[in-house]
Amino acid sequence: MVTWGTRRVDPMDPLNAVRTAVLCQETIQRLRREKKTLYKMGVAIHYGRVYAARFIADEDSVQATVIGRNVNLSGRLSSAAKKTFEGDEPDPVLPSALGSEFQVTVDETGTLFNEGIAISRETLMQLESHLPLVHSENGDSRHMEYFDEQIGRRLLIRYAGDAKFKGVRSSFPVYEVDFVH
Repeated sequence: MVTWGTRRVDPMDPLNAVRTAVLCQETIQRLRREKKTLYKMGVAIHYGRVYAARFIADEDSVQATVIGRNVNLSGRLSSAAKKTFEGDEPDPVLPSALGSEFQVTVDETGTLFNEGIAISRETLMQLESHLPLVHSENGDSRHMEYFDEQIGRRLLIRYAGDAKFKGVRSSFPVYEVDFVH
């Protein structure tokens, strides 16, 4: 888990988290193309207030963590189900609706499968309030776009579905972030 804004809140913290996720996923994609790994990694981003907790680890050190409802929601979003792993053979590269080989989907039962970048509605709302997102349609796919000059990627955001998490009363809208050069 990585947190932004624990020392100083910046309205661009969610975008910085998305940038980091894009660069991580891009590295994994490159390593897969080079046949150096079969590894896939789902990244989840949730925006909200947390509480910083500090505790004494021993006589010489103090450790810190974050706690609260939003930490729990982040954990549920990031611990999404993984598709079954069939042996050591790489699965075929199947692009998502937007183009990447890593996908975020929610099935009809509300189970979230995250092998891409998943963001919560709260994260999307924060991005929308600070970025000029352009709403687009491409065939059956509706999404929002933003070109991020800092990382030189076009970010594509689409609704993946309403996930259902144990211990959370209502469904949880989840969005996929994809990226292209």
